[in-house]
Amino acid sequence: MEGKNEILFSIVIPVYQAKDTLRRCVESCLEQRDVADGELEVILVDDGSTDGSSDICDEIALEDADRRATAKDCEDADRLTAVAGNEDSDRRTAATGCKDTDRHTAATDCEDEDSFASTRCAADGGDRKRGRVKVIHTENFGVSHARNTGIDAAKGRFLFFVDSDDEVSPGFIDGLFKYADDATVLVDGSGKYTSPQKISGFQYIENSVLNENTHVWGKMFDRKTITDENIRFDESLTIGEDLIFLIDVSLCQGRQHTIRCCSESGYVYSDNALGAMKSSFKESYLDELACWKMAEERLLPCMREISAYAFVNVAASQIKTALLVLGKIALLGDGSADEALISRALTQCRQQIDRALRVKGCFASLSPGYQIKVILFKINPVLYLKMYRRHKEL
Repeated sequence: MEGKNEILFSIVIPVYQAKDTLRRCVESCLEQRDVADGELEVILVDDGSTDGSSDICDEIALEDADRRATAKDCEDADRLTAVAGNEDSDRRTAATGCKDTDRHTAATDCEDEDSFASTRCAADGGDRKRGRVKVIHTENFGVSHARNTGIDAAKGRFLFFVDSDDEVSPGFIDGLFKYADDATVLVDGSGKYTSPQKISGFQYIENSVLNENTHVWGKMFDRKTITDENIRFDESLTIGEDLIFLIDVSLCQGRQHTIRCCSESGYVYSDNALGAMKSSFKESYLDELACWKMAEERLLPCMREISAYAFVNVAASQIKTALLVLGKIALLGDGSADEALISRALTQCRQQIDRALRVKGCFASLSPGYQIKVILFKINPVLYLKMYRRHKEL
């Protein structure tokens, strides 16, 4: 990746209330090995943060721009010093034997010093080298909107998505880029599924996405494909938007073998205790049910391209997510939530479990623990919630 002047890599980082982790995250993205100067841009999309993250974004961008400008000035100074030295040496040699050697040498030195000072002033006062960090401030529209904003602003050939509480290794970009060629649309370094050759979009859905690989981090996307196919993160979802994005990318490729799967991500995931699925029950948790229903709706027209077992996996995931939401409801204190919301959530969970169980092979694919939970919930939903809560309190 040497000798390139164009931006090759765009890293999009949505930022919301991330003051404690943001600097570490961005620094890891900027410290990439084997990425030439000018090939990388990091796009910070501040999603209406109120904890000081907005200011930190601006500070990081300014600091990077200043570092690059300073480095450029040093390079210019070294080059000009070398040029001045060579010119001075040539003049001194030519003047050897002349009676006015002292006067000629003094004049030459003064001319060189004036020329050098003039050039340095031009460098200081002219266009300074632009930093690698671009900052975009928006209102609080959510992570999907932030990522879509980053996609629109990106200039690189390849796109990466990094969460502001995570970081990447120095070889993150190079580790994925080495697997790409002109026909590569996606490189997945998660290691959930590996293949020595490129696979199709349908194969990727079945072997990787539905194999608990539902996040966009740790992957490299071809930006032109994303923009040409108008693939966006669904802004109606607050949970599960990554799943739908990956399915949309895969479906647009279909039978084309354009996806590489390896195990060299270099992505360092941080298990955030304040993550989307770590807090107590709230209405946005219903998006976890909605995203798997959307996934099924997208895949149904492709039944001839995807095996029946893929739909068993979808159904099993629908049951697991419904049970996850039920568990959050069970842990709510008495009177601590909107009863109408709880009733609606219970109805949606029950409907999703009933629908998933109609898929042949779904129940058998579940582990014994999940099977017991399903049976108990089907027999008596209220009793199931009480038993779950008692179990967690022990």
